[in-house]
Amino acid sequence: MNKQFFRRIATLLALVMVFSLVASCGGGDSKGGNQTGAPSTQGSAPAADNTVYELVFSQQDPESSIHAKIIQELWGSKIEEASGGRIKIIYGWAGSLSGVPELLDNVENGVLDGCWAATSQFAGRYTAISGVTLPGIGLKVDDNGAEAIWKWLHEEEPQKEIGALYLQAMYLPGDSTIYNSKRELKTVADFNGLRIRTLNPAWTMVLDNMKANPMTFNLPETYENIEKNVADGYVMDYSWSTANRAYEVAPYALDAQLGLNIASIYLSRHFLDKLPDDLRQIFYDFDGLAFAKAANQEIARYQQEVKSAFTLTPISDEVANEISRLSVEARGIWRDQCNEKGYDADSLDSRLAALLAQYVG
Repeated sequence: MNKQFFRRIATLLALVMVFSLVASCGGGDSKGGNQTGAPSTQGSAPAADNTVYELVFSQQDPESSIHAKIIQELWGSKIEEASGGRIKIIYGWAGSLSGVPELLDNVENGVLDGCWAATSQFAGRYTAISGVTLPGIGLKVDDNGAEAIWKWLHEEEPQKEIGALYLQAMYLPGDSTIYNSKRELKTVADFNGLRIRTLNPAWTMVLDNMKANPMTFNLPETYENIEKNVADGYVMDYSWSTANRAYEVAPYALDAQLGLNIASIYLSRHFLDKLPDDLRQIFYDFDGLAFAKAANQEIARYQQEVKSAFTLTPISDEVANEISRLSVEARGIWRDQCNEKGYDADSLDSRLAALLAQYVG
């Protein structure tokens, strides 16, 4: 009897040791995410089945665009490969799955599993975030720009604006400048009367003070509005302009880096929550900062290649000085917006200044 009793005790102890070993090999908090991009040192056990999970992803640009190439090669293919074929990404190009106004809501609510979104398309939502995209901010499409904006997006207020979305990655889609259908912008007077689609309230102020007529409408409507003479131009980057053939209707471009836009890959937490632990960890382990640097390099090369599609006008001292002067006022408008949203504008502005001192000088 005693021998049988001790055998049972030994068996129980062995089982406890096995369960303890399994637990120690498990992943961390699967819902905590990995927003800094640092790889996890622990992984999850493979799922017990071979279920294929489809990730329905909306992209606003056509499949032929540089953004489609970046998303598929630098992100999508790596996720699918890491999953061993158990994650399949279904892309909807050229806004075929969602319009812009409802895009982020569709991802937050689980109607879509993920999307590509540009900050300029949601100016009312991204107040704190837009600080790094202000006119004359000085950040560039390079590694420093990637690091600076990745850090900024993980500040407390930008995280609030991202909200329930899971920020998988970001990059800079190119230098923002001014395009128009009428004339070369050699002097401040050349801006007079031009109807220009603006990026945000700060840009609205700049254009207004330069006697242009700033306009707001959804970015995908830009080509048609210029073609129908509803608008004369827009502020945006070369990658969007060439992807959407905007040079056909607005061939004149000011050859200057006047600001930035941010392109982000967002995922629905509804999608992430339904995944087995090991597949969820693949997304959490994805290095968003490394992606940003690689994507910025692709964009920098690309925009040099496609500039020839436009009639480029070097920025004159007169125009550069006026935009520089107005950029100071633009920073003030941004501060006012932050205060209106309930943020501590002094704190945000101080942190932005420190960021720029580190990455711009």
